[in-house]
Amino acid sequence: MQLFTDLRMFDEAQICDEFVCRAINVMRKLERSDVDSLRRLASYFIRKSEYNLAARIYGNINDIKAMAQMHVAAGHWTDAFAIADRYPKYIEDVYLPYARYLAERDQFLEAQKGKISYLYYHWLLSMQYLERSKDNPSLIPKYYASAKLAEVYYAYHAIFLYCNQPFTRHSSETLLNMARYLAAQEPVPNISQVLINYTMARIGRELGAYKLARDTLDRLGSLRVPPRLQRDVELMTVNIRAKPFSDAEDLLPVCHSEIFPFLEILPLIEFFIDDDIPTEEAVSLVESEPPLSDSNFNPFQNVAKKSGEIRLNRDDLTRLEKGQVIILHWPEPLKTKFLFNQMPSISVSKCPSCNKVFHSDDFEMAVLQEGHCPFCRSVQERPDNPYTIDEP
Repeated sequence: MQLFTDLRMFDEAQICDEFVCRAINVMRKLERSDVDSLRRLASYFIRKSEYNLAARIYGNINDIKAMAQMHVAAGHWTDAFAIADRYPKYIEDVYLPYARYLAERDQFLEAQKGKISYLYYHWLLSMQYLERSKDNPSLIPKYYASAKLAEVYYAYHAIFLYCNQPFTRHSSETLLNMARYLAAQEPVPNISQVLINYTMARIGRELGAYKLARDTLDRLGSLRVPPRLQRDVELMTVNIRAKPFSDAEDLLPVCHSEIFPFLEILPLIEFFIDDDIPTEEAVSLVESEPPLSDSNFNPFQNVAKKSGEIRLNRDDLTRLEKGQVIILHWPEPLKTKFLFNQMPSISVSKCPSCNKVFHSDDFEMAVLQEGHCPFCRSVQERPDNPYTIDEP
């Protein structure tokens, strides 16, 4: 009986192979202009798991998008990534399904270690939207949305590692700012509100933000806390009862810069130029040497008393110390941004690719450890490192 079954399966395989061979012969005879017939053949090969033959057809008719979608549907991520690398306009067709694939399998940690993370995916996607927005301005909102998600996943990556690994390169203050930033956002897939609130409660209690810790512990009471964190939450809930009902003054929420809102608080203030000054001229004026008498010129000393945008004229720009000005160059239709470092003793670094700003020491350490910008992964050769903005 077993022999009969094996022979029947062999005959069925032979018949199947015969049909595939016939399809291959038909493929060879078809003209490249007969696109509809070739597409039907490609669909047949896909059903028979003959992906190489289907890919050959899609290549012949120059249907790269269909080829990418085939590899995505089959889970051939290496082949799909290769297509996205060669044809950047198909990044969205590859990485969005890949992000969903990881999300469905709860593989956020693997995503951080693998070829691409959620952060990197949304960063690449935002850059694609920005590039295409030159011809299609309606894509600008999509650029901002993807760039925002990249920032959210960057912050959450740090929170995730803090809750799952014994060491982190971020300071407690930075992690607290990141957790606060995430808590203020709309819910995002694959971001745990438990870990965000746990981080705020734990670090807030350690640093003296007792009111914040108490509020987040109350929120944790309504969430499903993993068993590994349950004991910590219970102990913090008991211990916080003996603490004051206020936060340390230096831990109160502040108005963050929109440049990179959840890192350590940097002494940066954004300013604008008068409408009659072209961007190129403004950059030239900033980079010129200021008069010696204006070496300590700071037009923002009383900024707290002002409201609205801070605008500088030509005279103000020439008086600025260029070592205290950070210029964020963006391609059109975005505008160039200008930042002023009010405390030159604090060294600030900027990534020239993503225009994110960091404390210089933290950024240099991240580049040394990872070999690239911690946000956009752009590699910068050393020692000619343009990241760091030297102190004046």
